Amino acid sequence: MIANVARSYNLDQMVQNYIDNHDKCNIVNLGVGLETSYYRINRKNSMFFEVDLPEVIELREKYLEVGENEKFIKGDLFKLEWCEELDTTSPTLMIVSGVFQYFHENDVLKFISATKNIFENAELIFDATNKFGIKYTNFYVKRTGNSSAIMYFYLEDANEFAKKADCQLIECRGFYKDAIKMLNKKVGLYAKISMKVADRRKNAMILHLKI
Repeated sequence: MIANVARSYNLDQMVQNYIDNHDKCNIVNLGVGLETSYYRINRKNSMFFEVDLPEVIELREKYLEVGENEKFIKGDLFKLEWCEELDTTSPTLMIVSGVFQYFHENDVLKFISATKNIFENAELIFDATNKFGIKYTNFYVKRTGNSSAIMYFYLEDANEFAKKADCQLIECRGFYKDAIKMLNKKVGLYAKISMKVADRRKNAMILHLKI
């Protein structure tokens, strides 16, 4: 639970920074689910595009009202038909949170390559784990009996992955630097050590790429 909140906290910071540095821009949440970052961020002159499979967007429409500068889009993020719904010449930040892990590296690289040919000025933020992190997570997933939730994609070196994707690595950050400070007296010693070790070993990280 701390990992999920820490991830959202960091993503919100990164998205807000992007918005603050652009007069107008697109924020595209790919595989958005029921994510509510739209309500947590000072959106200013940005336009939010929330993209997910039809059945997920229908569920989102049931529980979340579309905002004045927000649009729900039904589509598969890898098919890129959703790109037709926004101005691809405008500065665009794509966020892929908790999604890439369920695919293979080649799928992720193909996605990045395709977006490079569509957007004139785009950046991508996504979370990832290293090989140890994937094994650790899949161990617990298998214990639940949910074989459909096995994860595949991981990376060991952010710079090396950026080279593979032919992108500029803007930032690679761990999940827990701020969480450790904010939760200092609210969590036990084991949790603190686990968070510090996870950041040091890059068991969980957020990459920010210039496409």
